[in-house]
Amino acid sequence: MSKEMASPSSEHLHDPNFVKKIKDQVLQDIEYIKNFKSSAPNAKPTSGWKNEKAVKMISQNIYPQIYGFLIKNFSKEEAIERLREMGQRSNTILYSIYPQWLKRRGSMLEVLREIGVHSRERVSIIEQTLKNGIIQKCILKKYKCIFCTEGFSVENPSLALCYPSVAFWQHHYNLRSLYLGNMNPKLIYIDVIKTAVNDNDYCLYRVEAIE
Repeated sequence: MSKEMASPSSEHLHDPNFVKKIKDQVLQDIEYIKNFKSSAPNAKPTSGWKNEKAVKMISQNIYPQIYGFLIKNFSKEEAIERLREMGQRSNTILYSIYPQWLKRRGSMLEVLREIGVHSRERVSIIEQTLKNGIIQKCILKKYKCIFCTEGFSVENPSLALCYPSVAFWQHHYNLRSLYLGNMNPKLIYIDVIKTAVNDNDYCLYRVEAIE
């Protein structure tokens, strides 16, 4: 049976201090990307690094050790924070290597769907709430999650395995939105509603505009 996960309330998501914290981090990372100077400017990523098999290899062989360490040594809240930070930081590094990607325009759904191009995660939208033609809330249904399927098995996990994934997707959009300055919504928050427990199952993510 799929594992249901608790998510922050809408009231919490729209708290000015909560929104400011997310916005400040995004702006800080944009400055990092703008000022990034590679220590090996002529180096290129290994051929095939974006291939789904390479992504799966990392999620299956490295991530389980990190996940297990965090679950064992930190509280639930601290573990979630660190797992989300993993996804956030990896996105900042990705944009630092390819800063031209920040200039790509598109709708929120188009930007989010870019991620599945390389990971081969299948995503569909099963619910939408619109205001003046702009998505305020939606639910993403994702199959072939790189963290939750075809990987290591955890019986009755206390935390969703794909917290790094939702943070990556969230930061992927927010970085580009604040960099371009004219996207709507301006900022989003993504959290796990349900995580897949086998290869035929799916994850559900709640996406909500917070500014």
